[in-house]
Amino acid sequence: VPVGPGSLLARPIWEMDALTLPYKDNGFSLEFAALSYANPAKVRYRFKLEGMENQWTEVDSRHRYARYTDLRPGKYGFRAQASLDGGRTWGEKGASLGLKIPPPWWMTPWSRAAALLAFVGLIFGAHRVRVRAFERRQKQLDALVQQRTAELRSSEQEVKVAKEVVEEATARKSIFLANMSHEIRTPMNAVIGMAYLALKTPLSDKQRDYLNKIHSAGTSLLGVINDILDFSKIEAGRLDIETVDFRLDDVIASATSITAQNAQEKGLEFLAEVASSVPQNLVGDPLRLGQVITNLINNAVKFTERGEVYLKAELLEQVGARARLRFSVKDTGIGMTPEQSARLFQAFSQVDPSSTRKHGGTGLGLTICKRLVELMGGEIGLENEAG
Repeated sequence: VPVGPGSLLARPIWEMDALTLPYKDNGFSLEFAALSYANPAKVRYRFKLEGMENQWTEVDSRHRYARYTDLRPGKYGFRAQASLDGGRTWGEKGASLGLKIPPPWWMTPWSRAAALLAFVGLIFGAHRVRVRAFERRQKQLDALVQQRTAELRSSEQEVKVAKEVVEEATARKSIFLANMSHEIRTPMNAVIGMAYLALKTPLSDKQRDYLNKIHSAGTSLLGVINDILDFSKIEAGRLDIETVDFRLDDVIASATSITAQNAQEKGLEFLAEVASSVPQNLVGDPLRLGQVITNLINNAVKFTERGEVYLKAELLEQVGARARLRFSVKDTGIGMTPEQSARLFQAFSQVDPSSTRKHGGTGLGLTICKRLVELMGGEIGLENEAG
């Protein structure tokens, strides 16, 4: 390396205490010498690069150099010592040179800060989009409330009912906005957003494939989370029940096709019976009905180690074009005490804290089932015996 202005060496290297190398020049060689006019061939040397090596490397007078390649960014200290008596004693002072290899720009604090700012901006933007969507929904709700209020002005009692409806809807909306927007949406959007940002950077084909899969899986998971948010929609009074034509056998077949495999994997006998008196062609919400049946069967399979799970559908009464049906799921599982049964349909509750660790679950499934059944004009209950 030449010595002078514009070079890495502003002065001769023996006059310098420290040296900074560009991160691209992460390989170098150093030569060293100790003057001995008595017997130069007998002089021995040892050296090490602190920050990379813990042991000394010892050489003779014919190999007075050290070579290093592919050093990572960081700080190092090169030390060299000489022995004039063949290696029995070493000079304590020796020579030393501090070496610094700064990181490339994409590893510097400011670039990481820029990435962090971009990440924060992405989260903030996603949050703003959600807030604006909720504001639009709020305006629609306000318009509906105004319409209802105008219709109910005929009496003081009707006005009081309308006020209670508005206050309840507003309270539920606030809980829904606070919990869902921050606790669920933001982390998932962050995963998707960071994967999207990473896809904009130079990547190998394998890395791009991995990130595409992460982005796709995150998007799919966000769809699953949207389904789970049925509970929040129910709490906010924003979940509508459909009224469409469907065949009951199709709903039962769909629910059992999903759950029968789980029962088979545990070695359980799975039975399903639809009474002949049950009408097949019905009008209602097949998706929500199937969701409830599937959840009840999955719960039965989850807490049953041996025996059977039995699904039965029967007709309770039929008046004209209206039919009242009962769907029951029976199992030979662990059962519950009366105290545990009383907490069964409470949100975010497991009958036994240990069951959460063993079987998993958030404690929302049966709560959602209860709300869906009530929205469909029905009721849900439990007959149980511990053990």
